[in-house]
Amino acid sequence: MIRHLHIPALMAVVLLLTGCGFRPLYSETASNAETTASLEAIRVTGATTKTDAVFRNFLLDRIAPGGAPGKYEYELGFRLDERQVGSGVRIDASVTRFNLQLSANYQLKNVKTRDVIYSGNSRSVVAYDVLRSQFATVIERENARERAAREIANDIVLRLSLYFERQAEQELAAQTAEPADAP
Repeated sequence: MIRHLHIPALMAVVLLLTGCGFRPLYSETASNAETTASLEAIRVTGATTKTDAVFRNFLLDRIAPGGAPGKYEYELGFRLDERQVGSGVRIDASVTRFNLQLSANYQLKNVKTRDVIYSGNSRSVVAYDVLRSQFATVIERENARERAAREIANDIVLRLSLYFERQAEQELAAQTAEPADAP
């Protein structure tokens, strides 16, 4: 009896989600194919430090997992800023824990026109402990930088995916509206 109640409830949830306009970003549609192609056509620039290079690699892994194309349509430039703020303090005023704040300002440019078509800022805060071993503390700090860089890269790729998805939807809407307007 209870098993038969699950099917109508599941159908109701599906109908509610489709009625509200919910659609997965990574579903298989024509606009998502265009979004994927647009992401793969991005060249990432701006790596000058080790943290920049790690961040750039995380971006490339998410943007073009199959490898870089031969021709780029967009250029993504970024600048990372890092701050470390002590958050755990002992009675003797020594810091036992740090919050590493990493932020990225980025701009997506059209390669042909050099116009900025999308820009933003993404930020991540991760914590690491100060350990008795100086070497272990250095490893903790590097691990925190990598975690922060990965979070920011994921956020930027998600934002760019949404931007390209909206652009593809607008182009599709414009194409479907043109035949109706023509005499």
